[in-house]
Amino acid sequence: MTTPSLPTVTAHSAALATFGASHGYRFNADHVALTASFNIRTPAAHQRTWALQLWACPSAPATPAELQGQLVASVSLPPLAEIADPVETFTVNAVAIPPAGQGDHTMVLALVAVAANERTAGEIHDLAVYPRREIFALPRLVDGNITGSATGQVVITAGAIENPRDAGNTSGTLSLELWALNAAYNGGDFTGWPAAGIVLGTLAGQARLTGLNFPVNATLPRENSRLVLMLREWNGTRYLTRDYTNLSDIFVAPVAAVTDIAPAAAADAAPATASIAATAAIAAAKPAKKTRKSSRTATVAINTASESELIAVKGLSLSLVQAIIAGRPYAKLDDLVKVKGVGPKLLAKVRSRLRLN
Repeated sequence: MTTPSLPTVTAHSAALATFGASHGYRFNADHVALTASFNIRTPAAHQRTWALQLWACPSAPATPAELQGQLVASVSLPPLAEIADPVETFTVNAVAIPPAGQGDHTMVLALVAVAANERTAGEIHDLAVYPRREIFALPRLVDGNITGSATGQVVITAGAIENPRDAGNTSGTLSLELWALNAAYNGGDFTGWPAAGIVLGTLAGQARLTGLNFPVNATLPRENSRLVLMLREWNGTRYLTRDYTNLSDIFVAPVAAVTDIAPAAAADAAPATASIAATAAIAAAKPAKKTRKSSRTATVAINTASESELIAVKGLSLSLVQAIIAGRPYAKLDDLVKVKGVGPKLLAKVRSRLRLN
């Protein structure tokens, strides 16, 4: 069952307000427009703060108490006195976080009286359950797996990575990331250890990459964990998990591979804790001098290197590295001057450390 990405609300015994005859939702990329009309059942409704929440559920809840799934969007409403009318509709836009994976979902709109000092927790006063199951067009990971784990390196493999969106809808920057979690992943937020990763760049709509095989350095957790391979996408603000594969066996770290790392929370938020090909957090756990020293022995490929490999190049800051990755692919090294912040002088300084592929 999908776990909630945000705190679950609870049912209220007596509805202070309910939906009117009109309600619905409409997705536009990573945003959703929520529309509803409202009935006020009692004047006490004016004493509460209200929100609309859109949920993706494995099955249709018969009652508010049965609502389970992933919270896709939540947005505060103005005072109900300003919008309550069972005939007229009110529309509000919200950021949406569609559930990861390739399943279909029952969509449920909830009218919630929000608890004090909380954005999402509160009491459900009404539900609107939509009969059509929703399948989200998200980048897909097909037959993801890893091999090797005892030598500080793994090989991340995938039969394919696909972008099922329309032909003109290019993905954000994609990354394949190996995470070690305490339990199998079923969607939503997670906390664990970033073990390895590779940045793939963007993928055109209706396109697919096949036969992927990436040897990458890995920092393995020091305790037994569930390894999960995730396909994540940069949406312009943060990395979001789009698809995933729970690897079949519980991983028991071999003695030679044990490394102390602090657990990282990946709330589908900032790339510093979520993506950066998962390896920036790994690089941060290692002594900087060792990273710099080892990186001088070889050039770094600007089209395929992970963020941790690029940031080890003296002269490239984190923001520059992220901009370089977002601008992939490049036809020649000189194209780097098109990246904001990379001028001819900086390129001349770091050129000897870089290669194209």
